[in-house]
Amino acid sequence: MGASANSTRRQRPIPNNGVGTRINACVPFLTSSPAATTIHTGDYSCCLSYTLQPHTTDNRHIHAQVQRFGRVSSLCITDITHGKTVKIILYEDRELDILPARLLQNTGLQLCNVVGIKKDLVVIQVFCQSSIKFFICGLNDSSCKIVYDRAYCSQNKLQLYECQISPDENYFLIFQNQLYAIMYAPGSEVENVSLVNINWERSECKDRSCDNLIEHLKVACHQSSVVFDPRTNNDLVVFTSTASDRGVISLYKTYKDNFLFKIIQFRTDCSALPGKFQNLQFMNDGSALVLSVIGTGSNPHSIASICRMQVVTVYWFNPDCYDKLGSFWYISPTLFIQYMPMISTSGRYACCGGKIYNLEDMHPYFLGTKSLKRICRDVIVDSVLAEDIGQLPLPKPILRYLTECVADMNENI
Repeated sequence: MGASANSTRRQRPIPNNGVGTRINACVPFLTSSPAATTIHTGDYSCCLSYTLQPHTTDNRHIHAQVQRFGRVSSLCITDITHGKTVKIILYEDRELDILPARLLQNTGLQLCNVVGIKKDLVVIQVFCQSSIKFFICGLNDSSCKIVYDRAYCSQNKLQLYECQISPDENYFLIFQNQLYAIMYAPGSEVENVSLVNINWERSECKDRSCDNLIEHLKVACHQSSVVFDPRTNNDLVVFTSTASDRGVISLYKTYKDNFLFKIIQFRTDCSALPGKFQNLQFMNDGSALVLSVIGTGSNPHSIASICRMQVVTVYWFNPDCYDKLGSFWYISPTLFIQYMPMISTSGRYACCGGKIYNLEDMHPYFLGTKSLKRICRDVIVDSVLAEDIGQLPLPKPILRYLTECVADMNENI
């Protein structure tokens, strides 16, 4: 399976889906104008799962809807950020047995929720009558590649989940969305995570044992965050806050179901911990580990009040030894919506609390002499979608260089 299965998926032909040669610029991410910000963030009311996903949206707002015509069931997926829409057939001979909409009233949930994104792959959670179904779909070839069923939990039947796909795309991890669990389902049971092994050649997937990971996250009780290390095939970096004065960063080997080591970060190093919520993510090139903390454990106010005009503290760690490199803070003005920094492709900019920050100006860690070549490259990869770089009116050697740069970045994302 391994590399051969993954390479099989990558070699499939990619139609243009009617996009043509139009160049789609990611300019909304790089400007603070109200109009551009509205375009980038999209319509929050159309997709609650987008507003609560801490790090799976990949700087893109993607909305999905289930459509049924006769016995044909399909998904209509819209990339609101970049103005692209694809239709994916799920079943041609039977209807999708989705839950009646009335059962989702007063839950804040939709029947169809986008819960994970990686390159051209989108993971969509759909509430069905028999189980919760997760459809892993390819945007480039408009196909449903994998369907994974998860049984309902008897104690808290309706939950929002997160899904992360490993860098080698041979694993995906499904676990409760902790923001939703605490905001909309307080006191809900901590569910087991699901580590799933993917076989792309057979379009199959099966659960893999992860008892050690399950126990580690259960102890944290909704005070944890998990992210795949982009520099490896499928290693997980896990952050848990299990006590009032510390947070623990651990490295988990998925294929061994074992923790390699744990490093404790005390409040003297990270004064914002333990916080109400934490989010862990990597810089796109894997050069730094980013921990975002919203609120503090000592805050006596209610969840609703601490999430308005809340201070968010962002810490940067060395990804090899987890030494703290620096930190900065900002104000998140709107509930939990994108409270974590959304980092641009080049790593130069971050969208934090609705504002754009130049990370290179915020801390010495980012400072350094750059060549004109590197500066130009950063501007282009931040401004143009990867699939449209080949359409730029530039000499072939420069296009070849940019294409290779983007390919290297994609391998690390």
